[in-house]
Amino acid sequence: MDREKFFKRLLLETYYLYEVTYGVTREDTVVVHAETSTKALSFENFSTELKSVAYGAMHFVEKILPDFEKLSNIIF
Repeated sequence: MDREKFFKRLLLETYYLYEVTYGVTREDTVVVHAETSTKALSFENFSTELKSVAYGAMHFVEKILPDFEKLSNIIF
């Protein structure tokens, strides 16, 4: 049940956080990622996307993971 709540939380955070996208690989590895079109690629856009990944990682560690301490040994 904790895993289901955890994955639901990732979906909710992805929906509500600006420019932050969480995902899960086939191996159940949690990732935060960004993408952009090559036509939209500029330094400013790249900077925004890079900052969103850094913020997403920080948010995961500080705000999400503490709510799921039982899963920390599975996630890491």
